[in-house]
Amino acid sequence: MSGDKRSAGRAISAGMRIQIMHHAKLPTLKYVRELLDYNPLSGVFTRKISKGGKSVGSVAGSIDRDGRRRITLKGVKYFSSRIAWLFLTGQDPGDAEIDHINRNRSDDSAANLRISTRVQNARNTGLRSDNQVGVQCVGRIGKGSGKTLLLARVVTGSVRERKTFPDTNEGLQAARKWVLRMKEKHHSEFSSMGAFND
Repeated sequence: MSGDKRSAGRAISAGMRIQIMHHAKLPTLKYVRELLDYNPLSGVFTRKISKGGKSVGSVAGSIDRDGRRRITLKGVKYFSSRIAWLFLTGQDPGDAEIDHINRNRSDDSAANLRISTRVQNARNTGLRSDNQVGVQCVGRIGKGSGKTLLLARVVTGSVRERKTFPDTNEGLQAARKWVLRMKEKHHSEFSSMGAFND
């Protein structure tokens, strides 16, 4: 793989090498508009020209294993959210990331997209699969001692907020409220409690 740090990998498709780059420079808006239509309400891209067995009006791109739509332009696969940002603002997001507010990575509607840093984007995440209590940033401690507590933690850079709660339903609700307050304090608009309906 090349030394380009932004390269996310390489793929072979139909005998042609296709480069996948997370932050590759986008083609011009004029060029992209010749090939694609974008509906800002639905977030769907459709083809304006027939190519490779794909007909005019068909949905462009494909969903990758992470749930993100990728569209190939000039042999480079781009996240469709970055192309949507180009349509909406006329600007390539460059090194910035495009955050999906509702965390549905295939929803590229205008209302669901915002520019972010990598750190901000990482704050808008779902509940981890290994979470045992059902509340983001909360876990159990003291399992071997016979008395368990709930430990709530919110970390932002060098700021570490921690608080313990009784391991009861009331304690869990209090921990959830505390985490929400800390996330709003430290993470602002990018705070997330891990559920789609926070």
